[in-house]
Amino acid sequence: MQKYQNLMRGGVILAALFAASLAGCDRTATSAPAAAGASGAEPAYELVTERRPDSFSAQVRIQKAAYDMCVAAAKNANLPVKPFVVAPPDYVLERTTYRFDGKSYYMKQQHFSVDITDTFPEKGCVTRIAEGGVINRAGNGVNESVDIDIDGKRVAGSDPMPPSSRFAGDTDAYTVARTEGGVALKCQAPDNPGLHPGLITALCIVDAGNGRTLRNADGSPLVAYLRDEASAAMSSAAVVVPVSLQLGKTDTTAFSGALK
Repeated sequence: MQKYQNLMRGGVILAALFAASLAGCDRTATSAPAAAGASGAEPAYELVTERRPDSFSAQVRIQKAAYDMCVAAAKNANLPVKPFVVAPPDYVLERTTYRFDGKSYYMKQQHFSVDITDTFPEKGCVTRIAEGGVINRAGNGVNESVDIDIDGKRVAGSDPMPPSSRFAGDTDAYTVARTEGGVALKCQAPDNPGLHPGLITALCIVDAGNGRTLRNADGSPLVAYLRDEASAAMSSAAVVVPVSLQLGKTDTTAFSGALK
């Protein structure tokens, strides 16, 4: 259960605070006709979101301070140093892929950060963009997960599927239509009590049409847009944005074999 809750952190930051399209791929699953046509029924889907910092330099200020101290020590020892890592133009904090095939749920979350593990004068004060993450698959009563650290070490586990947090009216607060990245959304109004200045200032879910709501394995609505200002004091405010969405189909290879 704990592994699943950790996984949900990037996709639903609000809960933590308060308690390329597959074109050309023919291995897809389509929602069953009855489900796809029923009002309120959840279709098969694939959604990709990214969590992006407002400022890379603000986001990595602590790592930069450690690097600067290393450079000063290296200068005193007359040792050469490497330059501080330059963020790629498409740098993101997290990239999350959500999939549902009508029966089972899949989530892959990739975490990106500036690693200062080897930031020592004798190693040239090396910094790098490191990737870790977690993969989760829930279906048939079982929740499987793999945690991946920045060195590629994988730790697998499994436990019962999380209990459902779905309840009647849990999407009633999402009343404002919005479009981001070509994805239709339903958002909470700015004056909704669930939003707070300096914390979460925007929160949206996918508008799947016909009263349908895309959900996580625990039944909670799938957040596709979110503005998080809670961490701005320590680093940088960040925004979760939808990158791509497919409704009615998904890559079925994610639901069998090893988690990847």
